[in-house]
Amino acid sequence: VFDNPKFDLRAGMSCVVRVHNEDRSPQIVIPNRAVVEQMGEYFVFVAKDTVINKGNSANANLESNKSEADTASKGPQMIAFEKKIQLGQTVGANVVVKKGLIDGEKIIVDGIQQLHDGVAINPGKAAAPGEANTGHASNSGGHQQ
Repeated sequence: VFDNPKFDLRAGMSCVVRVHNEDRSPQIVIPNRAVVEQMGEYFVFVAKDTVINKGNSANANLESNKSEADTASKGPQMIAFEKKIQLGQTVGANVVVKKGLIDGEKIIVDGIQQLHDGVAINPGKAAAPGEANTGHASNSGGHQQ
């Protein structure tokens, strides 16, 4: 609701209105292309360091054709985990995450069409802005508004 003393706006007219975000607390902002929508819910893939051992249920399929010597030599490996999030305002090509991410988590931005929960990933080095790079993990803590 706002004043319209000169009747510049009349019934039936349309216009674009920008509403500024009044939440002044730090917010996590991620690229919109990192978000996966499934049946009205939103998810991102988070990359986590995981030590591969036999019996680790998230990595059982990875271990089926590896010897223990191979596993021991690998050490930590990056695994993609699906995480449910709640979205807020869209800001250009980015979106505010209201709930679900913690500052500093590494989200996967590129190549998410081929991912599923618990799969091993091989992150490439971060691409410069405007470059394509599959396997790029973005640090959600670096994009705050």
